[in-house]
Amino acid sequence: MKHVLDAYYFSPENRGRTPVGVDSEAKLDQVLADVLANEQPHPTVVYLRDRPKVGALKLPDHQLKFDIDVPHRVAAMHAMDHRVSRPTMIRCHDPDQAVLSRPR
Repeated sequence: MKHVLDAYYFSPENRGRTPVGVDSEAKLDQVLADVLANEQPHPTVVYLRDRPKVGALKLPDHQLKFDIDVPHRVAAMHAMDHRVSRPTMIRCHDPDQAVLSRPR
């Protein structure tokens, strides 16, 4: 079974309201290039399209969010799971040193 990622991010063609399907390595490279090339006023959200939806809003049961400030070389990744009340956050101020933490 081939999985498809849905990615929500900002680009001149898409203001983050419509997911972009990622079904190949080339498409993933294109999406990542778009994210890096365009200002992202909100974190990029990625999830597997085939996973279950939960809650009243029918949101994915998991999400990976990443926030990147290219000029300052700062990034944060948030791995969220519906079973956990707080996301796990990976902060990276230096590409060689990532810090895994749970927000309080």
